[in-house]
Amino acid sequence: MFKPTVIASILALGAAQAFAQNSIELEQVGTDNVAELQQTGLVDSSAIDVSQTGNLNFASVTQVGEAYFKVANLQQIGNANVATVEQTGRTSTLNASSIGNGNQITASQTSFVVAQVEQRGDDNVLTFSQQGYYEGARMNVSQDGLGNMADIFQGDGNRMTLAQAGTYNVADIHQSDYHNELDFTQSGDGNRLTVDQNGFGGRISGSSTGSGNSVDIAQTYMSNQATVVQNGNDNLASIEQGNYSHQATITQMGSANEAMIRQNLPANDYTRLPGVAAIHQSGTGNSASIVQQ
Repeated sequence: MFKPTVIASILALGAAQAFAQNSIELEQVGTDNVAELQQTGLVDSSAIDVSQTGNLNFASVTQVGEAYFKVANLQQIGNANVATVEQTGRTSTLNASSIGNGNQITASQTSFVVAQVEQRGDDNVLTFSQQGYYEGARMNVSQDGLGNMADIFQGDGNRMTLAQAGTYNVADIHQSDYHNELDFTQSGDGNRLTVDQNGFGGRISGSSTGSGNSVDIAQTYMSNQATVVQNGNDNLASIEQGNYSHQATITQMGSANEAMIRQNLPANDYTRLPGVAAIHQSGTGNSASIVQQ
């Protein structure tokens, strides 16, 4: 008689004091599912819930010392999903879910951080690292479809929401320093978002709807704002802003349009007002460029 193979390796080590708590729950249904769970160190709570349904799923969750409230919930439904999560420091929270086949989640969080992840479909990949400390970092990512990819890094006090729906959309997001925010949606096929935001108080928002659209945004220093909205195919948008309080907006409706905004001020010149720039394109094959220095 055939017997399904289920492998679970669980290690929970906590202090003997009255305040120490560890809790692990595990449910695996199917064949050849593997889960390796580990909780260690001086804890005042720590909890891991893992549920895998299907075959050939792999989950490894590690929550290391000095817990003081750590939670990780992970659910994988389908086949051949892979998730690895590591949380260190104090006050971490992660809720992850992969529904479908061949999805991958790789995570690393340090202290006072929050993350929510949901993937639906097949072969979606999410890799992220949050290293918040005093003010934490919040992240909410949703990927729905086939072959979508997101690679995310956040520093302390940053916030971001990313939604990707369709096939083979790619997001590469890097936010460092403090209090930067991002809210972006990609819907369609083969859209790409690249963000490099550092400094203080930057804001990025927008959406790409269609196929083959590309958005590239780089912001540094303080309180810059960028908005990009694309609706169509093969549009290119690029925004580069340095120093403080610039505002840039690009709107593209149509196909094969190109737009670029670059604003910069010398770091030692405080007499000039921040730049405000907007580009609106509709139709096909338009090109526009704005440079303010």
